[in-house]
Amino acid sequence: MGYYVNTTEVDFFLHQRHFDAVYKRMCDLNDYHDLKSGGSFGGNEDLDPNERYPKNKWFAWMPYNYPETCKDMFEILQHIGFDCTIDDEGNMSDIRYENNKTGAEDYFLSCFAGYVDAESYVCFEGEDGNHWKYYFNNNGEMELHNGIVEIHWKYADTYHFGEMSNADKQLLAWKQEWDRQRALEKENALEK
Repeated sequence: MGYYVNTTEVDFFLHQRHFDAVYKRMCDLNDYHDLKSGGSFGGNEDLDPNERYPKNKWFAWMPYNYPETCKDMFEILQHIGFDCTIDDEGNMSDIRYENNKTGAEDYFLSCFAGYVDAESYVCFEGEDGNHWKYYFNNNGEMELHNGIVEIHWKYADTYHFGEMSNADKQLLAWKQEWDRQRALEKENALEK
C-alpha cells in the first residue's frame, strides 16, 4: 500500500556553500516529533523524554536517529527517495523523485527554503493524476501550489458501423505508400 508519485518538472539550484546549512536544518527537523508519521500514532504520550531521538517515532523511510547515521544532506535525500544532480562546479542543479511512495518529502524539501535559489520549484504528479508544486518564494519560504488539470475536447472523427475510422484509413494509406516506395527502391536496385 502507499501513494506513488513522480517529479514532472524541476527548476532547482542549491549552491554548495549552503549544503551544510540545509543538512543541519534536516537534522534539526528530527526534533519535531509531531511531524513524523512513522511509529507511534497520536499525541506521543509514549515518547521517552530522556531520548532526543525516540526509537518509536520516525519520519517515513528514515531511521529514527538519522542525524547520527546520515553523514550529509545527500544521504538523507537518498533515504527519502530523491536523486540529485551535481553540476561541474559542485552545486546541486536538480532533484528528482521517481515512482516512490510519499512520506515526509515535503518537510525535508522545506529545509531548502531560504537556501535554494528563489523561484526554484519541484512539481509532482501522483498515481491518481493529482498535480502539485513546491515553490520557493523570494521570502525564504516554501509554498504548496495545487495543480488544476483541464481537458479540452476537440472533434477528431465520426465512426460508422462496419467502416474503417479516418485514423485507420490514414494509417493504411501511409502503409500502402511505404510499401510502394520500398518496391520502387527494390526495382531500382535490381536494374543497376
